Amino acid sequence: MARRIKDSWIREYLRYTENTESPSMFHLWVGISTIASVIDRDVYINQGYFKIYPNLYIILVAGSQECRKSTAISIGESLLRSLPNPPNIVSQKMTPESFIEAIQPHSRMGDSGIVSMKSTATILAHELSVLIDRDAAKNGFIALLVDLYDCKDDGVPWEYRTRKRGVETIYNNCINLLGASSPEYLRISLPLDEIGGGFTARTILVYQDKPEKRIAFPVYTEREAKMKENLIHDLNEMSKIKGEFQWLPKSRKWYENWYMTRDISNVPDELAPYYVKKAEHLLSVAMILSIAESDDLVLTPTHLEAALAILEENEVLMPYALEGLIPTYIGQVNNKVLQVILKLTRDKGVADRSTLLKRLWRDMDSETLTNALDTLIQAGLITESREKGGRTIYVPTSPDIR
Repeated sequence: MARRIKDSWIREYLRYTENTESPSMFHLWVGISTIASVIDRDVYINQGYFKIYPNLYIILVAGSQECRKSTAISIGESLLRSLPNPPNIVSQKMTPESFIEAIQPHSRMGDSGIVSMKSTATILAHELSVLIDRDAAKNGFIALLVDLYDCKDDGVPWEYRTRKRGVETIYNNCINLLGASSPEYLRISLPLDEIGGGFTARTILVYQDKPEKRIAFPVYTEREAKMKENLIHDLNEMSKIKGEFQWLPKSRKWYENWYMTRDISNVPDELAPYYVKKAEHLLSVAMILSIAESDDLVLTPTHLEAALAILEENEVLMPYALEGLIPTYIGQVNNKVLQVILKLTRDKGVADRSTLLKRLWRDMDSETLTNALDTLIQAGLITESREKGGRTIYVPTSPDIR
């Protein structure tokens, strides 16, 4: 069956959601995630040694409930659950073991009557802290999501060792994540050590701080009902698309020029992990924009330019989602000095300035060390004293400081 929507599916989805209070940026990324969920790993870009699939981890972040993060997710979820063959949707809190069991495998019946064996899932977390909390860091669930983000090649096993059932093996994995959180709960849900492990690099954080409009009485007419019907129909058509994306020569030239000339040396510290994966995000979004328009599986410069524009618009406010989540450079320096003082005190009973500088000269100069020591003293974390021989030593105010 042919598609019903003559325009881009995403543009139609934005028209369908325009009479709601959720910011259009939220609706845009929910629409992108919705398409990613139905095509999972059936399409890809071949990069020689590896393939890039259009799966995405997306978290909507807003400090105000007026932005209606959950409402935006619910609209996309309604479309997915209305499909004749919906994706494997996971929404409850899970351990790594129960999640592996939930995706092992999720089968999908194709038009030819052949069942394709996949280990796929779309994780929908209207409140991210319900699905991912500090327990998720301790039990390895976040690390599991990081590992599963990069889809294995067809037929290559992915193994996970469990205490009760031994080694669990899955094939053809592909995970999409769409969640919502406030900045405060984001800090609770994503402990710092897990962020360093790569979760934020693989996650697109979409921050909005105020609604674009207020609608006292949302109106849902026959027009919207028909639009929803067409959106579901075309989503179902997209779920049947399979194959490798082809590059137009001018598209390859555009991407190579962008990739080779981009400078990531001066990006903000809080965005550094994300920028590591930005090229893959760009290609994933470009594939989705292409599929939103046609079944051709062709990347054009227009798709690449539009994907870059979407990412760059989102990057303007992304630091606000990460504010307080990733420590600043100064905070990292101060913490490093404190940790060395704690170690020297435990091992040698004393930490003096000369020894500190010998341990830390690769990371900071003498002036930076002085500033860090002054900060730690004023914060009440260490004290300074002078021995009879004139040597200055630094002592933690409590052995329990971390």
